[in-house]
Amino acid sequence: VKKLPAGIYHYQAPPEAEFPYRLHLRIDQEGNGILILNASTVLHLNLTAAEYAYHLIKRTPTDAVAEQVSSRYRIPAKQALADFQEFSQRLETMITTPDLDPVAYLGLEREDPYSNVDTPYRLDCALTYRTNDQDGKHLAPVERVKRELITGEWKTILQKAWEGGIPHVIFTGGEPTLRPDLPELIAFAEELGMVTGLLTDGLRL
Repeated sequence: VKKLPAGIYHYQAPPEAEFPYRLHLRIDQEGNGILILNASTVLHLNLTAAEYAYHLIKRTPTDAVAEQVSSRYRIPAKQALADFQEFSQRLETMITTPDLDPVAYLGLEREDPYSNVDTPYRLDCALTYRTNDQDGKHLAPVERVKRELITGEWKTILQKAWEGGIPHVIFTGGEPTLRPDLPELIAFAEELGMVTGLLTDGLRL
């Protein structure tokens, strides 16, 4: 069976969707995958499940999925279709049911956290160690850095993180809103396909 191309794949539901969600699929060199739902729920996938997730993200028509999987794995198209529909229904249940336990309610097996993972799920970027609170300056580890990274350097880091399979980034500090390029960096990360978060005191918001 020819393996799917290794890499990271992303899908974001349209704004009008009843349940907004984002999917990130990481496929390794062996063809297995990790599917991350809304940057929080992590599913470890075997070859066929990774392929089903791949086709969901690519929005491949159902009949075409059944035909391709049937041909690649030499199984009846009817079975491939049923497996794909079951996979899709389980995923939809997780999307539409907040705080659902996939183990208890969907019969999925639990893996130890971060088992069989060679790339982090999230990157924290300390954009600056400056703070709004003058009294809190002594808490910032300013002695560890000689200068702040410039916008282009942070974009290079974000690009490499995305290419390495990291789907989630948190901008932090110090106080990240003191960086005038924060909106630009958020927009850049979102354009790549990342889920972005912000750790801030909120004063400048």
